[in-house]
Amino acid sequence: MRWLLFLQVLRGEVNNCSFICRLTIKEVPVWIRINAQAHKINKDGHPSKVICYISDITKEK
Repeated sequence: MRWLLFLQVLRGEVNNCSFICRLTIKEVPVWIRINAQAHKINKDGHPSKVICYISDITKEK
């Protein structure tokens, strides 16, 4: 469900989003924070660029 936030940014429905999710890499849990922001909005209201930062926050968790 959290990925829907990211899709809303891609569609131009919201300007930005931030969420945390857990991945498993080689059977090791990894926590990441994803921040995405629409950049350079087209005339049709959709972003031509989305800037996305992914941070490993496993140590914080």
